[in-house]
Amino acid sequence: MLHLIENLDKRQFSFVVIAPSGFLIKKLKAGGIKSIEFDFKKRLFGVRKLNKIIKENLTNRDIIHCQGVKAGHFGRLANKKFKLPLIYTEHNWTKDYKLPQNWRAFFQLKMMKSMNKYTSHTVCVSQAVQNFLISKRIVTADDSSVIYNGVKFRDIKKREDEDPIVLGVIASLHKRKGLIYLFEAMSKLKNVRDKKIILKIVGAGPQEGFLKQHSVDLGINFDIQWLGVREDLTDFWSNINIYVQPSLDESFGMAVAEAMGYKIPVISTTAGALPEVVGDTGLLVEPGNSEELVKAIQNVINNKTIREENIERAYKKVKHYFSVDNMVAEYERLYLRVGGLVEEEEI
Repeated sequence: MLHLIENLDKRQFSFVVIAPSGFLIKKLKAGGIKSIEFDFKKRLFGVRKLNKIIKENLTNRDIIHCQGVKAGHFGRLANKKFKLPLIYTEHNWTKDYKLPQNWRAFFQLKMMKSMNKYTSHTVCVSQAVQNFLISKRIVTADDSSVIYNGVKFRDIKKREDEDPIVLGVIASLHKRKGLIYLFEAMSKLKNVRDKKIILKIVGAGPQEGFLKQHSVDLGINFDIQWLGVREDLTDFWSNINIYVQPSLDESFGMAVAEAMGYKIPVISTTAGALPEVVGDTGLLVEPGNSEELVKAIQNVINNKTIREENIERAYKKVKHYFSVDNMVAEYERLYLRVGGLVEEEEI
């Protein structure tokens, strides 16, 4: 979202961002972009407050763009009063996405389906997301489209030393990220490799305590570096040999696409949209299968030719499909069409 806001054509578009307090709001305000803090957890008076915010910032050529389930829920309810063109972007749901309780999933999908009648167009961040929403009859192929997330990367000095071999992963520390299977693979690799393997983890989350204890139980705690949440990832990307994404679901895989852009070999699972993003540019393994992760890591380490061919294909794919410029251009065309400023055949 930040890349989109920062790179939209300011001659054609002005915007007000309504978002929870946190990193995004701070970044936008620092950049001089009008931003309003809003707590999406306050359901009782949330819609009323959002109505007031929209009314105070209303012009005669507005579009509302809601990013994610909570914003989509509040935004579409508030917009019933104004009936503005509204775009919703779905970031989570694929066939592999799970909520902790089945009843929550049932009601969330039911709510999304009922809200679609208040939506001018739904953007899906991958074909996997669109396929799922169509299969659940939440959207149709006519009122939805795929716009891939855009990633930014810059020139870095890459790590060439392979002793130790450094694996990297960026993930919120939740069960759905599958880190326990990567830990199990690390434990098995410890007994078959002559070179030391270490793992750098960027991220935080509710499973942090459990995962740290699990690493102790497996005897790999001294081989893991916990880096926490980081805004600047240059040092991380410069100091890993292989990027591994062991997720049980992913609607896109931003970190995977970034690794591809930095020409770092990628291993990922086949969950969600990861096969769509990685394709034939990396190694894909079954979700939740530590044995396959072991084989894939060994394969990448032992086959320099395949490794180099893969990273070149990956780099070209990112430049072609997942650039910020492509994402912004597609959203700009969509805004103009949904706003009624151009006909569909002109785009």
